[in-house]
Amino acid sequence: MHKHPRAPGGSPKEAEDDKSSAFFIILPHTGSNPACPLFKAVYLLFLRHPEGIIFKHLPDYREELAELYSKIRGEKLDNKMLQSVMDVTDPFKNSINEKVARIREAFIANIDERIAREYIVVGGRGATKSIAIPRDLVRWE
Repeated sequence: MHKHPRAPGGSPKEAEDDKSSAFFIILPHTGSNPACPLFKAVYLLFLRHPEGIIFKHLPDYREELAELYSKIRGEKLDNKMLQSVMDVTDPFKNSINEKVARIREAFIANIDERIAREYIVVGGRGATKSIAIPRDLVRWE
């Protein structure tokens, strides 16, 4: 069990964050697991980079995202899947914004927004985007 830094009401709350080898993302308050493999891959990419990612630099992360996506799917990516990775990492397309928005919606639908802020990708326009949760509260298995 880990202390959650900002639980409702400002008091710490016990939380367990688990990222399993099956790429389940288990949230402490709901146990929810976003179903779309590409969404999971995008989320895990940001979780892997606590320093954050600037959207215009996404092409630099294309190979890493493709690797995550392939591992989550459990298969080699076909041309359609590779095109999805290309689209998400193309800063001139809106795909990354759509994925991040859908991930945000999934968290907020299952967790109070005050808590969800710790788990979602945030950052200003043109600025570094990151996930706030301290990485010592994330368990990778």
